[in-house]
Amino acid sequence: MKMKLIRNKILLLAGLMIVFNFSLRSQIALLPPVVYIDPASNSGSTVLQNQTNAPKEVHVDFQYGFISYDKDGEAYLDTTDMRFQDYNLQPYIKVFPKKVLIPAYGQQTVRFFINTGGRQLKDGTYWVRVNVQSLDTKTQIDSLKGKTGAVQVDFRLKVKTNSIVVYPKGNVTTGLKVLNHEFKLNDETIDLWVEYEKTGNSPFWGMVDLEVKDEKGNIISAEKIPTQIYHSGKIKYKFYRDYFRRGKYTFNFTVTGERSEIPENFKIKFSPITREFVYNMP
Repeated sequence: MKMKLIRNKILLLAGLMIVFNFSLRSQIALLPPVVYIDPASNSGSTVLQNQTNAPKEVHVDFQYGFISYDKDGEAYLDTTDMRFQDYNLQPYIKVFPKKVLIPAYGQQTVRFFINTGGRQLKDGTYWVRVNVQSLDTKTQIDSLKGKTGAVQVDFRLKVKTNSIVVYPKGNVTTGLKVLNHEFKLNDETIDLWVEYEKTGNSPFWGMVDLEVKDEKGNIISAEKIPTQIYHSGKIKYKFYRDYFRRGKYTFNFTVTGERSEIPENFKIKFSPITREFVYNMP
């Protein structure tokens, strides 16, 4: 039986990223899920699709943030660290319509426009999180009836979907270096820590292929892990200890720039990285 890598859970994308994908089925889907702004026209678009059998009131707004990793190597959405403020697209982006009512199983095209107000932006990839909030149409509930009459209560369920808008400006580059690795044995898991150095003027959005073989060459794990890296740091990959027996294991580790969500004309050149890590289970 093949072992499954314990994947890090994040709030996005449910996300990823690119938390670009969602951990729960969204009421409103974005098609495409990642919006790329054409530098020639300074505009882009996506379709909001209502996947429910009821009309939804939809609001679109923006938020600064990027995927980071805490001291435990776990991914999370950081909205407070301003180190990438220079590449924050929020001051320059507008959306239309910002609020719309979408009928059951209906859809609505929304368009994004960039206006720098004459400011010359430096080369690099700019981005902003886009929040799509859907609400049920207003429903009034008679919660109490007394001498003064019925008390009306408005009840509306809010569901938020989070994705990203990307604007490549000029010469965009990205790169990674694998600086170091370390194995840590815990009560329930074996953790592979990988230290990356991030280079270039754009985030890395790609894939990690991680294959684990035992001494006989049997594949006990093979995973493709969507990965987004905005800055240098360490990422932890966890494996269930129960699948390991005493002996030597080979971890074939490959990083590529392949992501199906990224259109071919927006992919940034990236040379794959291949490493082989060996772990001796005591």
